[in-house]
Amino acid sequence: MRRPPAALSTVAIALCVSVGLGGCAGTKAAEPTAATVNFAPKTVLAVDEAGITSVPLEVIDGAVSLQAGNVIEVANTGTTERRVTGAGIDTGIMRPGDTTTVVVSKAGEVSVVDVYEPSHHLILRVAPRD
Repeated sequence: MRRPPAALSTVAIALCVSVGLGGCAGTKAAEPTAATVNFAPKTVLAVDEAGITSVPLEVIDGAVSLQAGNVIEVANTGTTERRVTGAGIDTGIMRPGDTTTVVVSKAGEVSVVDVYEPSHHLILRVAPRD
């Protein structure tokens, strides 16, 4: 059995790669990119049977203030499963002791709520990114 020349194999591989990457041209990321996410000022939300609180306490006029693109860490400090949701935010089911992070991507007021205890909620006041 004859093997194809190395040059032919190289051309075939290059063609496959260029065709495969061609679909990526002009696409726009739906999520914030690493360049637009501010990982440093992290707001921590603790959720448990008593409610949702900000740690350290950063609540001003009933809302937690932060900027679009900021990372929020959500920690289940309680003894039962929790799930925090809001516009563009969903922690998924968190077991006791679980922690997850979410990125707040849009400016405006976002109400986050514990799905298992809808009376437990907190307002995030999200300012536009500087």
